[in-house]
Amino acid sequence: MDATSKLVSVLVPCFNAARHLPATLDSVESLRWPELEIVLVDDGSTDNSLNLLRAYQTQSRHRVQVLTQANQGAAVARNQAFAASHGAFIQYLDADDLLDADKIDLQAEDLLDSGAALNAGCWGRFVDDPDATRFVQSPEPSPLPAAEYLRRHLAEALMLQPSVFLARRELIAASGGFDPRLSLNDDGEFFARVIARAGGIRFVSEARCRYRSGDPGTLAGQRSAQALASALLAMQLTQATAAALDGSALMREARAKAMARVAAYLAPHDATLAERAWHEARALDPKAHWDEGGRSYRWLKPWLGWQRARRVEHLLAQWRAMRRRHS
Repeated sequence: MDATSKLVSVLVPCFNAARHLPATLDSVESLRWPELEIVLVDDGSTDNSLNLLRAYQTQSRHRVQVLTQANQGAAVARNQAFAASHGAFIQYLDADDLLDADKIDLQAEDLLDSGAALNAGCWGRFVDDPDATRFVQSPEPSPLPAAEYLRRHLAEALMLQPSVFLARRELIAASGGFDPRLSLNDDGEFFARVIARAGGIRFVSEARCRYRSGDPGTLAGQRSAQALASALLAMQLTQATAAALDGSALMREARAKAMARVAAYLAPHDATLAERAWHEARALDPKAHWDEGGRSYRWLKPWLGWQRARRVEHLLAQWRAMRRRHS
């Protein structure tokens, strides 16, 4: 491939996303960057997703591939999309999220001007109305060294939604691909490796993407045994990436905080996995704790212990949500 190519590959895995897919594909079609290819992978959908993808292929002004596979998960679909792509730059996009029209222009121009391998735009959450997106301020400084990003990611739950990134093809290829064992947070674990290999990350705050939130059918809403085990494994793998980059006491403390947070996430759903995560957190830092819960959690913790208090807090939150839906 010509190293000076400006072709950007937009890679979209799709599983039963027919409800939101038209809006996502409209956002792709509206991108202003002139040199685009779109690779769409249907991961064994049972709804109308594949028909929508094929219809888009016939109507788009861009070069579009539609690939299919038996349901194997987003990680495998993303890897298949990358293998079929040709772009010098790679943009991942989930099938229910949106890119602003100038998002790729701003980031591609930054990478071409700077010679950097990776940058990130700005992201925000929305539920139904994209115009109501609440954007998250980009971290500072820019560029942010990889070790500093991973330390803050772990200690502060600093999140960069995967669609924010634009990366050179060589960096993605060298980072090893998405881990097919992971059904939850495979993207976060992968981009931790990408950032570590890049050595740091630049930010282009004007480049925006919009993350659809609040839909229980999305990957982020999964609570299956496989998804819960994936949440723990993804954190363990991310911890290994961080530890290889920085073995300092500050990084160990950050890793302990992150593992305690995972334990709290797991506690209402799987006590065994939660205890395993808690043991790993305390092994990193005997003082590790989790006190990010709400008022009910803080009141119940001295009486019930952190795990039971976390489960009760979760049940109360579910009850309140059910009452709101039926009110």
